Amino acid sequence: MALSDSKKMKIVTLLGHPAKTLISTSTHYNSLIVDRLTNLSAEAESLVSSYLRDIAASDEKLDKSIKRAGFKRISDIEFNTGELSLLRSERKKLIKELGELLDIAYVRKGGVNVGVVV
Repeated sequence: MALSDSKKMKIVTLLGHPAKTLISTSTHYNSLIVDRLTNLSAEAESLVSSYLRDIAASDEKLDKSIKRAGFKRISDIEFNTGELSLLRSERKKLIKELGELLDIAYVRKGGVNVGVVV
């Protein structure tokens, strides 16, 4: 069973590549990335799905943490003020590990990246 197109798109965007990386008629098309997402063993697909679930869970925790980020203490409950940075670090670690598993480079967002694929 191959990865669905939506999973492939999620992986590509998580790793910081343009969404058009998977579109063969695009100038952003990258045949190496497409090949690495297409030719996976069943075991590798299972690991990829596991990483995607863990990243989704991490995103959910981040959303909840962001909503309470303005609070340091409510009554007897004191919040961990470093929680956001810890959750972001964990998410980034999971994404990098996913990229390493697939042998697809993690492209840091916010920088200028120039790549040529022939």
